[in-house]
Amino acid sequence: MKLNTSLLIGGLAVFLTTTTASAGKDISEAEVPQPVLTAFKTAYPNATQIEYEEDHDNGVVLYEIEFRHDGKKMEVKYSADGQVVKTEQDD
Repeated sequence: MKLNTSLLIGGLAVFLTTTTASAGKDISEAEVPQPVLTAFKTAYPNATQIEYEEDHDNGVVLYEIEFRHDGKKMEVKYSADGQVVKTEQDD
């Protein structure tokens, strides 16, 4: 019985992880939709150390951009049409 419970919990954890969000895939700037690039470059024209990633969250494609701006590490997620979905900043 203990083994079955462990398998059930493990299976549920894998299911929830794969259906809600998946790890992003590194992509090049050329692979980022133009509305995303335009929104990003308008908001952060002096960004450096830029990295692009494509994420999937509940079946929706999001574009995550990690970068440095004014000495701070930042991360912004955009929908394909260039709308900001989430912003994070590390001091």
